[in-house]
Amino acid sequence: MHRVESILSAIQTTLTGLTTTGTNVVRDRVHPPENLPMISIDQGEDVKEDLPAQIFDVESNLTVNVNILVKADSYTTQLNQIRAEVYAAMMASSRLGLAYVDSLLWVSDSAPEIDGESETKTAVCTMQFQVGYVHSLLSKEA
Repeated sequence: MHRVESILSAIQTTLTGLTTTGTNVVRDRVHPPENLPMISIDQGEDVKEDLPAQIFDVESNLTVNVNILVKADSYTTQLNQIRAEVYAAMMASSRLGLAYVDSLLWVSDSAPEIDGESETKTAVCTMQFQVGYVHSLLSKEA
């Protein structure tokens, strides 16, 4: 299994059980959500660090998108509450319990994207995190 899989699973576990979203945390959401609020975790770019040649290991930086979806009259209030919970949970475990994770950094939050077709607004905000990890030159599984 690619190390990115275990990183994404660890993030899903870390975010499951937040006060506002509970167990409504999924990976790679494709279909419109039925139960809101929810969190969807998506894999972003995975970039090798530009370091001098190393004999055995490569350092990579994985971008992880944590998408927060809500449906509420005061959608910004709900988004901001969930953003605070996500940030606290992620920063409490800077290595995600994985020995090969070197760093976990918050990168940015997007502006809310609003679906204004209904009376109660549906909104999405994407939080980006960067996870630094090490893997073997011979296999990204090790």
